[in-house]
Amino acid sequence: MWMIHLFFFTIGMVLIVLGVGMIFLNWVPHKMIRLDELCERYDHLIEEDELCHFEGGYQTLLGIFLTIASLVLPYHSNPLLIYLLIVGCFTVFYRPLKYLYFNP
Repeated sequence: MWMIHLFFFTIGMVLIVLGVGMIFLNWVPHKMIRLDELCERYDHLIEEDELCHFEGGYQTLLGIFLTIASLVLPYHSNPLLIYLLIVGCFTVFYRPLKYLYFNP
């Protein structure tokens, strides 16, 4: 059972490092394709900094939640359900948050 916690702790730490790297290095994979798609969808110019801050912040926040959960949940009776709930919530709310962030 401790392997599940170690797995999600490792994923959380990697997401934190990737998210902070995206923010500080101003880097997002396939940045130009995403920028073109977002500009077409929201009918206004979106800067690279906005995209990097959103994607990096989102990754960092998910990593923080998974890391904290992996430290707290070893004492829970069904930790896998909680991990899946956290990841599911972040997956479901990704598009609405992106819409609210990029739509003026």
